[in-house]
Amino acid sequence: MEFFKLNFFKKIFLLFLSPNLGSAVLFLILILIIGLQFSFWRGPLSFSNMRKQAEQVKILEKQNALLQLRNQNLLTQIQGLKNNAEATETAAREDLGLVKPEEIFYRFYQNKK
Repeated sequence: MEFFKLNFFKKIFLLFLSPNLGSAVLFLILILIIGLQFSFWRGPLSFSNMRKQAEQVKILEKQNALLQLRNQNLLTQIQGLKNNAEATETAAREDLGLVKPEEIFYRFYQNKK
């Protein structure tokens, strides 16, 4: 009964002093340390996997920066088309082949030789 009245550190100390129980606790601590070392060096959260993931993050950040620049260019084009009627007409003529009713459209082909 006196064992339960002792504080935590004294209990741990007494466990290490007892021959059978102390060796079992020491063995469990050793297994725990080996398990933690294994997970640190070879597990899914290992140092090498973290380094690979950091490289992947850098690559994805570069791709994200390029896509953000592309989105910004597209937004600029959209604003230009919304605010400028000439830009809208030019885009329609170039991209969609817009021809007004009073206009005649000629297309010239070059022979490829």
